[in-house]
Amino acid sequence: NERKRYQPATFVHGATIEIIWTTIPALILLTVAVPSFALLYSMDEVIDPVITLNVIGSQWYWTYEYLSSHLSGYSTGCACPLGLKTRHRYINAFLTMLSMAS
Repeated sequence: NERKRYQPATFVHGATIEIIWTTIPALILLTVAVPSFALLYSMDEVIDPVITLNVIGSQWYWTYEYLSSHLSGYSTGCACPLGLKTRHRYINAFLTMLSMAS
């Protein structure tokens, strides 16, 4: 009888294939993630900024603090000094938000 000769497979888990299909996607993710994080943090770094500006957001207004050596003080309005290049890579801005508890 042909039915009696049929033997089902004796293995339950394929450990080798499970390790392979787990490690290959993990390695792909790591090869993409590591350079992405390096680029993300290097984009935030400003080398030798022309001006450093600390922007503080309160509940109803903004306060601007100029932290550069040639500018000082606080302002409630942000104005760029005359002749200052306003490209993003030359200005180092820090944003802080203050939360008012009721």
